Amino acid sequence: MIAFDVVLADGRILDGCGNPWFSGDLAIQRGRIVEIAPTGTLRGRKVIYLDGRYVAPGFIDIHTHSDLSVLVNRRAESAVRQGVTTHVIGNCGMSPAPVDEAHLAEMRCYWGRISDQPEVTWDWRTFHQYLQNLQKGGIAINLASLAGHAALRMAVMGLDDRNPTPSELEKMKALLTEAMEAGAFGLSTGLVYPPGCFAGTEEIIALCHVVSNYHGLYASHVRGERETILEAAERCRDDERIRFLIMGDGARRQELEESARQRGISNLVFKDVVPHEEIPSYLASMDLSIIHLRPDPVFRTAIPSKTFECMAMGLPILMGVEGNAARIVEESGSGICIPPGDPDAMARETRRLSERPDELRELGRRGMAAVRERYGRPVLAMRELASIESAIEAYRRDRR
Repeated sequence: MIAFDVVLADGRILDGCGNPWFSGDLAIQRGRIVEIAPTGTLRGRKVIYLDGRYVAPGFIDIHTHSDLSVLVNRRAESAVRQGVTTHVIGNCGMSPAPVDEAHLAEMRCYWGRISDQPEVTWDWRTFHQYLQNLQKGGIAINLASLAGHAALRMAVMGLDDRNPTPSELEKMKALLTEAMEAGAFGLSTGLVYPPGCFAGTEEIIALCHVVSNYHGLYASHVRGERETILEAAERCRDDERIRFLIMGDGARRQELEESARQRGISNLVFKDVVPHEEIPSYLASMDLSIIHLRPDPVFRTAIPSKTFECMAMGLPILMGVEGNAARIVEESGSGICIPPGDPDAMARETRRLSERPDELRELGRRGMAAVRERYGRPVLAMRELASIESAIEAYRRDRR
């Protein structure tokens, strides 16, 4: 009987095709899976006994921003240790290439502190050069790169809030053509972030024509998430007790403010960007936090960061997000869930809760209790410790 390099014995094997798991052994030879057979039938120079643990193909994370962090840590340990073997990068309209020397400062500012790490050399200008930089140093995971619309726009016209001239649009199309031929999988846009929010529909269509020539993908962070709050505020403007606050300098801030003014929505206040450390003081002045994302399957796994901040402060939540975020709110009893993109439901629940201060206090109390019991640092530390101890025990068992 052949002795393979490594045998994963007695595992629950998932083939990645949607089929039910089945018990079996899996053999690895020279770094590749070469055979799958019934439990107990394969022999190996090294045998790892799984005791019924799952064996699955590497996971694909379709929405990441590890474009530069993978240069800093080419082993991509935060991904590999979770079983992720492929990242899709260049999401939300931003990729590190192409870059124009005249706008390199804006690009570095856009990426923030990661762009100043010594491993991020910025010695590329084209998309091909960026991909070559990734490959020549070696990386531990597979990468599928999207060309970011914001990067294309920034390379041609910086952060200008205007439509491109015909010649500028042709330059953007040429840069996108170079990216697609270099190996980009498609185009991404972030239409709620500058400079993507400055682009008109015709500009996006013109660029998508380039992508279609290469049978590429188009991924978008679309416009429209904040209009739901605008419409809910309009439905509640006859109630003097209710005022809405939108914080931050979002992509369509000016357009939303102008729309609110024209429609006479006076119960909606816009607040500029405030330092992170000041946010708790604003949250403390509120009776209810509305957390809302557009209805999109991609957000079913998302948990907006402000969710736990609100729960920890005892601020009840009106959650307009499906999936994991809604499950956390429902299981903790820290708020009310509504369908995303439904201004009628948002207005109705806001009105109802404004008349029930006792319910608001109870929702807030439950949120604080849930954070202490399930998400506090001591609790999370104990969970992590238990996982580490389990891994150590499994390693010792395999060595015996």
